[in-house]
Amino acid sequence: MNVFANNLKIEFERGSARITVDVEPESKLDLLNAAEYLTQSARLSLNIERSFRHRSLDANAMFWSLCNTLATALDTTNDAVYHQLLRDYGTFVIENVYDEQSVAQLANEKGYRIVEPLGKVTVGGAQLLQYQCFPGSSQFNSQQMSRLIKGAIYECKEMGLPVESNADVDEAKKEWKGPADGSIS
Repeated sequence: MNVFANNLKIEFERGSARITVDVEPESKLDLLNAAEYLTQSARLSLNIERSFRHRSLDANAMFWSLCNTLATALDTTNDAVYHQLLRDYGTFVIENVYDEQSVAQLANEKGYRIVEPLGKVTVGGAQLLQYQCFPGSSQFNSQQMSRLIKGAIYECKEMGLPVESNADVDEAKKEWKGPADGSIS
């Protein structure tokens, strides 16, 4: 059973812990249907993890429309424009790895779209390879995606290219929802 909730509270008392959450409306019926079955068990197994909201399709479509507009004007591909926008307006992390094979695995596991070598570093006596890693926009929270969309709009305007109305842009940025906790996984 998968239940969506928020406002997790953990109370520690006399060697045990009590967990309470506010169940979101879309999960209440599922919980109600399973309540009798679940309360019959003396022991339960719970798995609590962060939940991610999906991006608005309107915001996503608008962003890729902007990428296409730029790509057409620059005579390049949507992916080339997307990667440049990630570099210019996205976020990045620095990763240190032992070998080049490890960085490919790391990129797949963490959803990095761009992985660029920075050089060699020594950490704790170990020689490591250092990379600047840019996650794809699917990993972005609302603020990060908003910045990416604003960047694409800015680039279009700088080139004198048409951009959707401010009301459409504001609505699309507002509708986009990334990870619920605002982090990049």
